Amino acid sequence: MAGIGSISSQNTELPWQTGWWRELKAYRSQGRLPHALLVSGPAGVGKYHLVRRFAHQLLCENQSACGACAACRRVAAETHPDWLEVAPEAGKELTIDKIRDLIAALALKPHYRPGRTVIIQSSDRMNAAAANAFLKTLEEPPPDTVIFLLSEYPSRLPATIRSRCQQ
Repeated sequence: MAGIGSISSQNTELPWQTGWWRELKAYRSQGRLPHALLVSGPAGVGKYHLVRRFAHQLLCENQSACGACAACRRVAAETHPDWLEVAPEAGKELTIDKIRDLIAALALKPHYRPGRTVIIQSSDRMNAAAANAFLKTLEEPPPDTVIFLLSEYPSRLPATIRSRCQQ
């Protein structure tokens, strides 16, 4: 699984993401955060930036990406065990082995509260076997887990996966 990246260095809202950010915050404040979110758009619009910022806030003990709590320190050090991330290798498909590793990690309980976040980069590059394996996780999502699927081409994802995600 890929590392967290430099989360704390980009904890600011990009101006064109204001609407998306408001929507994500509304989901959380109303207690109706979906178990899976499909975040799509062209390359370079900041999908990953938005998702990692929100995931950081979800894991923060103060729900604000405060930078001071133990969870934020773990995120900044790229050692938070409840931050899971999967990405295909450059120019390759997202393979079933990576998805199986993710599924195995999700079978365990979260280490800390309030839960766990999963980021799947370039989810539209899942091969058929990986998509089929991942479908079961979307049908029966682990408790206290939010899964973010990032995609430039959501139509390349199987309809069965798209239908189980909030877009």
